[in-house]
Amino acid sequence: MSHFVHNTLSGLKKLLNNNNRMKTISEEGEVYTVSCSFNAPIKLTEVEMFESEHDIKLPKDYKALLTLHNGARIYESVDDDGVNI
Repeated sequence: MSHFVHNTLSGLKKLLNNNNRMKTISEEGEVYTVSCSFNAPIKLTEVEMFESEHDIKLPKDYKALLTLHNGARIYESVDDDGVNI
């Protein structure tokens, strides 16, 4: 597995609170809350089957991401009530 992908996601998750949210700051200095959610992983065999069926080779880091989380929603802005905006 790619250490880059694993370390990046682990670092991001350490910044999140128990509700998968964190405070961040914009270029203009505005502080706001963002939310992150992570999909369930898929098996490497599923990735390999996709590659075979479509005759493509996905980048190693991308395959590592898929086997950790088959997608994610990161840095979604949420209001004070936790509603995505």
